[in-house]
Amino acid sequence: MKIIGFVLLIFFNYFHKAKFATLDEKYWQISCNLNGCAQPLNTCLNCIGEQDCIKCISNSKPECSTCANEIFNKDDLEEINENKYLLCESSDIIHNKVCLIYCRGNFFRNGQCLRFQNFPVCQCSTNSS
Repeated sequence: MKIIGFVLLIFFNYFHKAKFATLDEKYWQISCNLNGCAQPLNTCLNCIGEQDCIKCISNSKPECSTCANEIFNKDDLEEINENKYLLCESSDIIHNKVCLIYCRGNFFRNGQCLRFQNFPVCQCSTNSS
C-alpha cells in the first residue's frame, strides 16, 4: 500500500510540474520546437518584414507555418513598463533564431536575447553586429 501511495505521489508531482512548466512558455516556443523548425528558421534569417518572414518559413517547411505566425502574434508578447517584448533565452539556439527573425520582421537589422529588468527578452537594433 505504501508503494502505491509513493508511486501516486511521484506521478502527481511529475504532472503538476509539467503543467506549470508550460504556462511560462509562449506558443511559438512550443510549435517551433515540436514541428522541427530549426532548419526553416536558419533559411530565413535574412527575411525582411513580417509577411516575408512568415512566407519564407512556411515555404521552407509547411508544418512550420504555425510557428511562423505565432512568432509575430502580438498577444504572445510580454508587457514590461508599457512596452511589449518577445521573450527569449540567450542560451537556446532556437530562441536566438526566432529573436532575429522577429526583429527582421519588424524591419530591424539585428536581434539578441538579452536580460532587461530581469526578464529574458528579444531586443532589436539597427546595428549589424
